[in-house]
Amino acid sequence: MLRHEWTGDGDCANAREYRLGLPQRREKEAHTLAELTGWDLPEIRERMALQSDWTHRGEHFDTVQWWERIWKN
Repeated sequence: MLRHEWTGDGDCANAREYRLGLPQRREKEAHTLAELTGWDLPEIRERMALQSDWTHRGEHFDTVQWWERIWKN
């Protein structure tokens, strides 16, 4: 089953928490794909258009405060 990221612009606590978890989710998905296929992880990251911190190029977390990125509940 494919699961696509939600791209809404909600600003509630749940939306902020969801956005905070996206880099970890992307990393896990890429590692799983690499393990299942034997593909090169950097190539997967490139095809996913991800930076080294697993965020999309040009992606920013304007709706997430800096301290929310550091300390997660």
